[in-house]
Amino acid sequence: MQCFTIPINILKEIEKVYRSFFWGQKGDEKKVAWVALEKMHKSKREGGMGFRNMHVFNRALLAKQAWRVITNEESLMAKVLKGKYFPAKSFMEATVSPNSIYPWRSILSARDVLSKGARIVVSDGSAIRIWEDPGVPNLPNFRVTTGEARNEE
Repeated sequence: MQCFTIPINILKEIEKVYRSFFWGQKGDEKKVAWVALEKMHKSKREGGMGFRNMHVFNRALLAKQAWRVITNEESLMAKVLKGKYFPAKSFMEATVSPNSIYPWRSILSARDVLSKGARIVVSDGSAIRIWEDPGVPNLPNFRVTTGEARNEE
């Protein structure tokens, strides 16, 4: 699950198996679902059952691999992927080519998970792109806007 985007129908089948097991369902026998699937997916702290939403879990594992490529540039995986798929760009700017292997396309599909939560760290400020990089938590989309754009919103 951490290398491939699993098709939704397979993830639904996995959820069906654990729901059947939890509710004691055998074969085509129909049982009453005493607990909603949404409650099963909530953490125990939130009053749920702590079961994983398989689609969200798959995306999280792929995002973890993407994070490893970004943060551990000296790893063999990061070097191979960078050399083959994005030699002159950053990971977040990489594109999918028609000859990309499925694991690479899967990891790239989780970039949006990272972009929703990733922020830049300012060191000496030389690499900051103030208009493009997300980084200011109290601004819309974490981006700096001009006074004119702010007035339009």
